[in-house]
Amino acid sequence: MARIRKRQSDPVAVVLLPNQVVGRGHDCRLRDRDPHVSGHHAELRWSGRRWELEDLSSHNGTWVDGVRVRPRQPVALVDEMVLAFGRPENEWEVVDTAPPVPVAECGDGSLIVARGDILALPGDEEPMVTVHRTGDGVWWLESADEAGPVTTGTMVTIDGVPWTLHLPVVQASTLTLQAAAATPGSVQLRLQVQQEGRHVDAFVVLDGDELAVGPRSNHQLLLALARARVEDRLQRDPREGWRDQAALSAATGLEGNALNVAVHRLRRCFEAVGLRDAAAAVERRSAPRELRLGIEEIFIDER
Repeated sequence: MARIRKRQSDPVAVVLLPNQVVGRGHDCRLRDRDPHVSGHHAELRWSGRRWELEDLSSHNGTWVDGVRVRPRQPVALVDEMVLAFGRPENEWEVVDTAPPVPVAECGDGSLIVARGDILALPGDEEPMVTVHRTGDGVWWLESADEAGPVTTGTMVTIDGVPWTLHLPVVQASTLTLQAAAATPGSVQLRLQVQQEGRHVDAFVVLDGDELAVGPRSNHQLLLALARARVEDRLQRDPREGWRDQAALSAATGLEGNALNVAVHRLRRCFEAVGLRDAAAAVERRSAPRELRLGIEEIFIDER
């Protein structure tokens, strides 16, 4: 993810959130205490395609590679570019211009950065809330009790601790479930089921390559969702694999937040074998509260 570093004094690079104001003001996300810097001096932001710098009509100006920029005229950032705020000697170096990822900011200023395209709060092991992007470019929040769209700046409270979401603009046309060049139509899921469902091996087939999905401890939910999708397809059921969360909890023994954690871990399993946008492998909707396996081509071998 994108970072910049103050050349003269700080060897540690600062992570860029999708949008931040540079200045001396206490409300500036990126504070520069140089006395030549204005209270709200400049803005660094992700446009959806590139990082940009814009001088906010500052008193003493902003420089890019030694050239003073025009106020209110965005300039594209590139790696190793040198920025200066207030005076040419007050230099910041652009370390990285990679696209931003979802970030949650705690009230104390600490950050949790998404792993892949999934942001898990308060941590990846036992998440109570997850945030990911959908195929149409909408950011989607899920918990044991709710599911729905969110935007950057949304505040989420977990066990009394407030978290602010920083979510980048995304291009909807690029959001597909894929591994390398794989698309949903080329992804196959194969399950080998033994001992009446107590032992399940899962494999994803991509472009002729069969990849094992593990660990097995996540596969009871996977089996239930796969069976639902196959049953509805055979019976031409309009539900198309959607199943009530409460019924799934009862069938799998995953009560309360345990079901939410299982969904998250299952998505991580698909992510581990290379699926991009792995959150789409397990779909969730809030009204009614239902889950569905997002992969359509499923083969179940029950022995």
